[in-house]
Amino acid sequence: VRTMQHPGGLTVGGHLGVIAVLLLCTLLHTGVAYGDPARRELPLWHPRHARRGVTDNDKRSFQQLRAFHDTDLYLPHEHTRKSPSSKLEVVEKPQAAEPNAALDAVNSGIPDECRAVPNMDLDGPAVSWGLSFRKDSAAECCEACMQHKKQPNQPGDCNSWVWCPEAVCWSPDIWNHTLGECWLKIQDDINSPKINHQGEFSVKFRSEHKTAPLRTPWVAGVIERG
Repeated sequence: VRTMQHPGGLTVGGHLGVIAVLLLCTLLHTGVAYGDPARRELPLWHPRHARRGVTDNDKRSFQQLRAFHDTDLYLPHEHTRKSPSSKLEVVEKPQAAEPNAALDAVNSGIPDECRAVPNMDLDGPAVSWGLSFRKDSAAECCEACMQHKKQPNQPGDCNSWVWCPEAVCWSPDIWNHTLGECWLKIQDDINSPKINHQGEFSVKFRSEHKTAPLRTPWVAGVIERG
């Protein structure tokens, strides 16, 4: 069989082989062949790209891309974009504690023998009707209990007291209790007094009593009678 030969000495097959080798070298140089990530991720302004020759427009584009790269906004397409690290953090303002008049009343100075407890409402037979019997402070209400003497129609001497320190002191009854009410009462055992309410009302209680405040508003205490 006769082989076709170029006048310069190369066959047609030889020409094709040379062209294939040159094409392969070009692909390897640009990093396209075999998906070489080290070459593919090079920035466009890298000298390896520059050797291919760029125009003035390309140079301006490269400068813009470099500016993005320097500000950490440019990322290779294989990576996931990071969230900006300069987010403004929202700082919640701490909520101010709710006023507690009962606690303030106890801290204002009450004799130890009054055994005052803030946010407590005691039960028991009353020897004074608080709606009409009023005192200016918890200490005065306690003092009134100490000075109380049993009356003929009363079961005994006062040994517990309840005072209202707020403009309105909530209670689950029909009365409108207001500032200064002083209820003098009797406990069968002062070491185990009958407590109506103490501390914060439960969620269940407040759901059943829609007008109830967060906590018991009263101040109460017991005294030991000689």
